[in-house]
Amino acid sequence: VILTGLYLGRESGFLCGALGALLSNCYFGQGMWTPFQMLSWGLIGYGAGILARYAWFHRLPVLLLYGALSGIFFSLVMDIWTVLSAQGEITLARYGAAILTAVPVTAVYAVSNVAFLLVLTKPIGRRLTRICTKYGLFTQT
Repeated sequence: VILTGLYLGRESGFLCGALGALLSNCYFGQGMWTPFQMLSWGLIGYGAGILARYAWFHRLPVLLLYGALSGIFFSLVMDIWTVLSAQGEITLARYGAAILTAVPVTAVYAVSNVAFLLVLTKPIGRRLTRICTKYGLFTQT
């Protein structure tokens, strides 16, 4: 999702995130959490597309930081769903408890995003850039 936003623009990044969540849940099961996943993944892709306009965002350390923060953001959004599904209403105490209990999973999200970006940014970036250049697609202004 981050790479789609980075190389194909904010709209494509949002659509990749939102539809990726929807389609993956066709395999893993749809539920009331699906809109929260769609929103968070979509916003992560959209944010990458917005930041892609700046040269500093294309530096690997900055991109890796964005990946880690995206994992944390995803977890924070999904914790809203967790509190709503368990309690029916959100209070700061319940949300804080959900965040604290989710710390190990949040760390997995952040670290896995960094690992995938380390491994995939160059090869996927080369291919997406080539496709965009060859076919004149997704030119950002």
